[in-house]
Amino acid sequence: MSSAGNGAIILIVPDAPINLVNLPAITSAYQVGLSWQQGASTGGTAITEYVLSYDQGFNTYVVFERGITSTGYIATNLKPGIRYTFKV
Repeated sequence: MSSAGNGAIILIVPDAPINLVNLPAITSAYQVGLSWQQGASTGGTAITEYVLSYDQGFNTYVVFERGITSTGYIATNLKPGIRYTFKV
């Protein structure tokens, strides 16, 4: 959300999503089912998309998928035996 004030535009950043969980019924060697909840504050407007990232190691996250429009996602084409750490 933005609002005008003395010529400035003030942006209110939404809270980060919470409760990211793995969905075991969907998860296999090649895919991971994920679910999460939006944060407490949306910043005053609806959340229209989420970005899913994963850690390449040493807390170096890269984007896995952009434009996710719901609070769930199935990450596919994963490599077996690799540990994936995701964040939204």
